[in-house]
Amino acid sequence: MKKLSWILTLPVTVVCVVFAIANQQPVTIDLWPLALSYTLPLYVMVLLLLLFGFLIGACVMWISAGRLRDKARRNYYKASDLEREVTWLKRKQAQAQGQAAGQSRVPVSGSLPGTPEQG
Repeated sequence: MKKLSWILTLPVTVVCVVFAIANQQPVTIDLWPLALSYTLPLYVMVLLLLLFGFLIGACVMWISAGRLRDKARRNYYKASDLEREVTWLKRKQAQAQGQAAGQSRVPVSGSLPGTPEQG
C-alpha cells in the first residue's frame, strides 16, 4: 500500500512542480464588490482555486452523507439494544430451565447462559 501511495503521489507532485515553474507570470484578481485586488503568480491562483473547489466538494459530500451517518448510528443503537435483549432472554431461559430441574439458581460457569454444560 505504501508503494502504491508513492506511485500515485510522485507523478502528481512532478506535474504540480512543472506547472508552477511554467506559470509564474503575475495575475491580478479584483474582488469587484469590495475594493480589493491581489496580484499573485498564476500557479498560486490555480492551486488556491483547486483547494477551494476541493473544500466545497468535501462539504457537499459531508452534508449529503448525513442521512447515511444517521441511519448507521440508529442501526448501531438498535443492534446493541437487541444484543442486550438476547442476553437477558438467555439468562431468563437458563433460570427457567434451572427452576424446572429443581435448582433455585443458575449455575455459574464459563459457558454462556442457556448453553449446555459439558463435563
